[in-house]
Amino acid sequence: MKHAFSCKRLTFCVLLITQFLTISLVKANVSIKSSVSPEFPNGLHAKYLNYVAQKLDVPLEIYPMPFARRLASLKDGTINLMVGLKRNHTEVNFEFLNPSYEQIRASYFVRFDSSHLATADTKLYELIAGYSIDEKQMLQWAYDTFKDVVTVTSLEQKIRLLEMGRIDTFVHFESSAMYKIKLLGLDEVIVPAAYQPGEILPYHFAINPESALYERKKELEEVIALGVTNGDFAKLRYGHEVSIGAQKN
Repeated sequence: MKHAFSCKRLTFCVLLITQFLTISLVKANVSIKSSVSPEFPNGLHAKYLNYVAQKLDVPLEIYPMPFARRLASLKDGTINLMVGLKRNHTEVNFEFLNPSYEQIRASYFVRFDSSHLATADTKLYELIAGYSIDEKQMLQWAYDTFKDVVTVTSLEQKIRLLEMGRIDTFVHFESSAMYKIKLLGLDEVIVPAAYQPGEILPYHFAINPESALYERKKELEEVIALGVTNGDFAKLRYGHEVSIGAQKN
C-alpha cells in the first residue's frame, strides 16, 4: 500500500514538474515581433516597444513597414504586437490592449507665410489637405471635411507637398513631424499651426489573439497600466521630444 502511494506521489510530482517546465519553455520561447515606420526605425514607437519588452523580459524583433502593411501583418500573424492604434481601427484579427498608453492630439502643420489655421475662424472645407493613404477611416473623414485631399504614402511626401504649396495643411504627431522637418532643413518654412482643431485621442497597443504572445496578454496589460500610472510612457515621450529639440538647435 505504501509502495502504491509513493508511486502515485512520484507520478504527481513528475506531472507537476513537467507542467512547470512546459510553461517555462513556452514563456522562454515567446518574443515580441512588431513593426514601426521605416521613417523612424529608432523613434518613439520603438522606444515604447523596447520598454514593454524589457518589462516583460522577452526578446524584441522590429521590422520597419508602412502603416498599412503593419496592420495587415498584425492581422495575419507576421507580427504579434503593434503600437500606435486608435480605437477607430475596427478590423478583425487583433485585440486592443487596455488601458491606452497615452492620449494625444495630432497637430496641423502649415507654411510659415500662410494664414490658414491662424485662428478658430479657419474653415477647413476651404483647405486642401495631405493625408496618408493608409488611414482609411481618417481618409473618409478628410474627404468629408476638406475642399480636397491629396493622398501620400509617407510623412516626407506631406512635407514636400506643403513646401511646394500643393496642399494647405497636413496632420501628424508634432514631435515626429518636427524631427523630419528639421532633417529636411525646412523648420523655418513649415510650422505647427497656431490653431489646432483636432481632438485628443487615446492610443493603444494591439495584439494578435492567435499568437503565442497572447498567453501573456494579462501581463502585457499590467505592464502598460503600471507604465501609465508611473508616468513612464509620458517620460519616454518627453525625453524623445527633448532630444529632438536639442537636435534643432
